[in-house]
Amino acid sequence: MRVLLVRSGPQNGGVERLLVWLARGLLAQGVDVGAVALYRRAPGRAPVPRWLTAVKALGGRVWTIPDSHPWDFSALAAFYRVVGTFRPDVVHTHDYKGDMFAWLTAREHWLPTAHGFTASDFRVRWYERLDRALLRRARTVLVPSSHGARVLARAGVGAERVRVIPHGLDWDAMDAWAAAPLPEAASAHLQQGPILTFVGRLSREKGGDAIVRVFAKIAEDHPSARLWFVGEGARRREWQRLARGTPVAARIHFWGWRENPFPFIRASTALLLPTRGEFFGLSAVEALGLGVPVITHRTGILAQGLDAFESLFLPPRGEPWDRAVRHVLARPEEIRRQARTARASVRERFPVAAMVQAHRRVYAEHLGRGR
Repeated sequence: MRVLLVRSGPQNGGVERLLVWLARGLLAQGVDVGAVALYRRAPGRAPVPRWLTAVKALGGRVWTIPDSHPWDFSALAAFYRVVGTFRPDVVHTHDYKGDMFAWLTAREHWLPTAHGFTASDFRVRWYERLDRALLRRARTVLVPSSHGARVLARAGVGAERVRVIPHGLDWDAMDAWAAAPLPEAASAHLQQGPILTFVGRLSREKGGDAIVRVFAKIAEDHPSARLWFVGEGARRREWQRLARGTPVAARIHFWGWRENPFPFIRASTALLLPTRGEFFGLSAVEALGLGVPVITHRTGILAQGLDAFESLFLPPRGEPWDRAVRHVLARPEEIRRQARTARASVRERFPVAAMVQAHRRVYAEHLGRGR
C-alpha cells in the first residue's frame, strides 16, 4: 500500500506532529509513505518544513511544492506530477488546499481528514465554503470526533461516509519536549505566582480577547497571577492593544510562536482555551495528558466523556468564565493533584498506536470501496 500525506503551510504544529507519528507507524508496518508540503514562498522561510524533514528521516519520500499566489497553477501541475511519480493508493489530505488539489488530480484515491472550520476572515470563510462542497463529494471523510461528524452532517456530508478517528499522541515524546527548559524570562515568572496560559493560533475563533478581559477582571484579587499567550496569528496586535488598555498589562506576556510549546504548558497553573469551534481540542488533551488543568468549552472530543475528569472545567453556556478561573486559582494544589490523577487516563485513551491502526483499517476500507 502507498499512502501520500498532504498538508499546506510551513508550520510545524499539532497536525504536523500527528502526521509524523502517523507516518512513523505506517512505515513500521510496511506501508510505503510519501509526504507533500504545499506552502507559500516567503523570504527567509526554510525550503523544507520541519515535519517533512522528520518524515524523510523515518524513510518516507517527500516533496515540497511552493507557490507564489493562491491561484498559481504551476503548483497544481507539480502536485499532479508527484501523484504520477509516487502512484499512491491513498492521497490523505489535511486542509482545504490539499483537498482541492487531490480532488482535481487523484479523485478516486482521495481521502480527506476534516480538522475543523475556523471562519477566521472573509478569505478563509470563502475557502472553507469551497472545501465543504468538496467534502460532500468525497467517498470517505475522516474526522477526529463525533462532534466533527455532526458538523459535517450539517454541511451535507452523509453520515455513512464519515469515519471518526481520534488523534493519538506519542506521550514519551511529549514528556521529553515538556522537560526542555523555559526561556529565562518565563522561568522568573514561576517564582512569583500562578500562570494562566493560552496556546494556539492567535485568531478570532480562538477567543483570546475573552481571556484578556477575564484576566483583567480577576487579576485584582490575584495580584501575583500572570497570563501567557504562546502562539502567533492575525489577531496578535489586536489582543496586545487590548492588553495594553488594562491596568494589568505588565502581567500579560506574548511569547510568540514556539515549535515546542510544551515547557510553557507544563509550567502553567491552568490552560485557558475559550474556543467553541474545535473538532477535537488537541491543546486541551495535550495539557491534560501532561497533568495540567484546562478551562475550556464543551466542544470536540471534550464533549465526549472527558468532562468526567475533575481537572477539566467546562463552564456552562452563558456562565461567566471568571468563576471557573477563580475556582482554579483558589485551590491550585488541589486542582493540580486532580490533574495528575487524570493524566494516566487521558494517555490511555489517546495512544498513537490506536490512531495508526485505525487509519490502516480505513485505508483498506477506502481502497475496497474504490474497487
